[in-house]
Amino acid sequence: MASSVVLQPLVAELSWKTHPGDEVLQQLHAGLLSKLPDLQSLVILVSAKGKQRSYPAGQDFVDEVLQMKGRSVKYRQPFGQFSNPNPHIAVATAEWLGDVLQHLAEPTDLLELYCGCGSHTVALAPFFRQVLAVEINRHLVDAA
Repeated sequence: MASSVVLQPLVAELSWKTHPGDEVLQQLHAGLLSKLPDLQSLVILVSAKGKQRSYPAGQDFVDEVLQMKGRSVKYRQPFGQFSNPNPHIAVATAEWLGDVLQHLAEPTDLLELYCGCGSHTVALAPFFRQVLAVEINRHLVDAA
């Protein structure tokens, strides 16, 4: 099975001087969805006066599903946090690391420093007995 990236929601990031209000965001959301009929979902991220909000409320992340050599790897990327913006490179990197790890003489443990939201952690976990992933950013720890 070839590697692939599952289509993700469209994320529209908008900057405003003041927050436009939920009614305006609801109309914008509905209008964009009506103009883009093939779109499965849409998230609007609004930045106003240094604060971020998402519409629909609580949808301040993107769940990604990457297909890597016959298995699905799912992880969450919170908005405003470090992430790999290119899922094709994330797949290629994880597959390359997996190919290298297949040649381990015996099972061992993994200590991953700066694990972020855990994209490599989740992809590589099957190659190890135990995994300990470390991250200082609490938002990425929650996502992982």
